[in-house]
Amino acid sequence: MLKEAANAFLNLKHDPSASKEATYFAKQCLQKNDTDIIKFLLERDEVVLRCRGEQILPAAAFGKPEPVNNDDIEDDSLFPKGISFRVLNMYVLNQDFENKLEK
Repeated sequence: MLKEAANAFLNLKHDPSASKEATYFAKQCLQKNDTDIIKFLLERDEVVLRCRGEQILPAAAFGKPEPVNNDDIEDDSLFPKGISFRVLNMYVLNQDFENKLEK
């Protein structure tokens, strides 16, 4: 169904999006390997599910995602007691940006 919708869009030959982003998206949805399509969609999203190597993990929509390496993140001595949970969330986000959650 996804490939059919992508084909239908491309057949319209009308992409008003900036830099032809919609055409790029549709072409990525037409890859031969279904695994590559799923990885592409997960990498675009990163809100509901995220792809880390060959693993598909829950993302922010599931609440606080389980870190892959608990030792680096769940250290209570990193921050003063009573500090806003947002500080830990920002720390985890930074670890994710630096690909340190995969180790």
